[in-house]
Amino acid sequence: MTRKYELCDISRVFFLVKVVGVVFVRCYIVKNFSMSAMMNLLPEVYQTSSVSVTEALGLKEERRIAKCGSCQVVVATDVNDPAKKKALKRLMFLGKERDYRKKHFYFSNEIRFLQNVQHSNIIQVEKALVCPGEFVIMMEYHPIDLYGAMPCLTDAEITKYFTQVVDALLYLHDRHIVHGDVKLENMLIDMQGNAKLCDFGMSQIVPN
Repeated sequence: MTRKYELCDISRVFFLVKVVGVVFVRCYIVKNFSMSAMMNLLPEVYQTSSVSVTEALGLKEERRIAKCGSCQVVVATDVNDPAKKKALKRLMFLGKERDYRKKHFYFSNEIRFLQNVQHSNIIQVEKALVCPGEFVIMMEYHPIDLYGAMPCLTDAEITKYFTQVVDALLYLHDRHIVHGDVKLENMLIDMQGNAKLCDFGMSQIVPN
């Protein structure tokens, strides 16, 4: 029988994975970025709305699942079909020019990268909007991340998720893209049991 990991065991495993991963990624960047083609990103695409995001998209906000400062992620359901759920990442600006520019950068940066990449283990953005007082990114909804799943993971699941995340990172690095914020909270698990890398607000293109 595959044993369940205790939380401390999982923490040690992922700590070692992170250390090995950092070394591997640094070696990969140095040796392979010069041999791969830098990706030419198309401009980000978003809509502007004069009403709230829920009204614009026909959604009903259900609950908040994450918050960091004036940025939060909420679950929203389709008003005509409550079984359809979406994740809304909301970057609220406070009316100050400096705050607006900062949130606009993260918003534009994230949707530009997500709209230009296509990988089975990278989250998909469905719509992006500028609404009164906030920038909003609508994405597929997955209810759990690897941080929350840690106490229940098996050996086989750890191997599977690690392999999938590394595959997604190699896909990005082959295109000179660095995610910039790889952590367990930014690795979601979908209903089919696959890992999805998310949160590209800090991503960058590394030049030749």
